[in-house]
Amino acid sequence: MKGEMTTQRTRPSLPPKIAYYRRHLLAGRFRVAPVSGEIPPRHDQRLMLPKAALLQAPESPALREALLASKEPVVSGWIVPAPGHRPVLVLKDHGAWVLHPPSRGRSFSRLRELDRPEHLLPVRFTRLERDGVARHLHTIPLRWHPHGHLSLEVCLFPSGSVRYDAWVWLPGHRRMIPLYWEEKERVVQLFRDLTASYFRCAPQEPAPAVAEGPREEPEDAALVVAAS
Repeated sequence: MKGEMTTQRTRPSLPPKIAYYRRHLLAGRFRVAPVSGEIPPRHDQRLMLPKAALLQAPESPALREALLASKEPVVSGWIVPAPGHRPVLVLKDHGAWVLHPPSRGRSFSRLRELDRPEHLLPVRFTRLERDGVARHLHTIPLRWHPHGHLSLEVCLFPSGSVRYDAWVWLPGHRRMIPLYWEEKERVVQLFRDLTASYFRCAPQEPAPAVAEGPREEPEDAALVVAAS
């Protein structure tokens, strides 16, 4: 048991992009289709993926058939996020598979209506807190996708670190539609530029000297940290 705990603690963490795709893949948020053409080179870091989670991939009958042909509960493989191309899941003894958002033919590879920071103004804001983690969820309408919206999440952790995430929600779809990593990073950066603009102020006149008293932290300090 001690040896197993040491192995888990010393195991290197996944690169953020690989961890992102792995999380959404195991949550059943990507449609998976066989690769046509040349298979991209594999990454050195192999993943151990539970077969039961891979079987949750929506609209993926070919993957389901391939996995059910094996009795092993865990499948080894690699996620190859080739630049400029859709990410590919390479499974040992089970071929290579392209990851697609389950969006009825819409790829959402780029949200063209969100091309400037001001286009990411939210129309609704929700704040939740659990186990010391404050979760801020912003709803941003997509004018070229009727009734659809971008959900942009900011999580503030007790350590002071901040995590951003973004996905698409369509009415009637009833599930999160993940963006490809590069597009997620692009809209998050636009949102950060938008929130940073709220705190750009012109230099103020020097205040008259007054007796110093106890200093209080401003109410919007947490928001300033999140936007920086």
